[in-house]
Amino acid sequence: MPGGLAKASDRWAWVIRGRLICLLGESLQNIRTEPLSPMKPDKEPLPASLEPVHFCWEKDDELELPEEGAADFGGRPHYFWFLGHRHLVPRSAYYELSPISEEAYRAIRELAAIWRRWELAYHGGEIALETWPAMPDDKERSTMLRTFLDQDRRTSRPAIFEAIGTFNTSAQYLRKMAKFAGHKWPCPGWHSAELEVIWSAHAHR
Repeated sequence: MPGGLAKASDRWAWVIRGRLICLLGESLQNIRTEPLSPMKPDKEPLPASLEPVHFCWEKDDELELPEEGAADFGGRPHYFWFLGHRHLVPRSAYYELSPISEEAYRAIRELAAIWRRWELAYHGGEIALETWPAMPDDKERSTMLRTFLDQDRRTSRPAIFEAIGTFNTSAQYLRKMAKFAGHKWPCPGWHSAELEVIWSAHAHR
């Protein structure tokens, strides 16, 4: 397993093992629903609109920020990489972004679906944590997709630009998960947060 994936695996395992044995209601109560506005940049900001986050490879749970993932920017899918968060409001950070090809976007969507199947089965108490990150029937395909996307992200890095991203849990997700408030794990039907992001023009760090 590549180093980045090993790091992500350790981090996800810690999150799943440590957080989901607690009351899910407490987690839902602590999630912010209102977008936070980043500091005013030194040039005109991009239109402030919520855009979907398609997948996260790594996440900093202390900062509540993804470190590497894929999300729409101006309605088109892009990779993003964390740069830093100095002088910004909570849940905002500086990111590098790069456009995603149609082939890579299809691979991301498929990988996200594989991850969601595993996650629903795990939180439903159907499989063990050690099966991460895919159901047995999806293991081979998951590995192929991750290998392809690892390479694609590396080759995409030269075509980058910078922006500020402010991440929040989607209101739709919160509505869907409200029924699990106060339930203990396992909780069939529960899954991790669906994120949205607002991008704004890059300011000097």
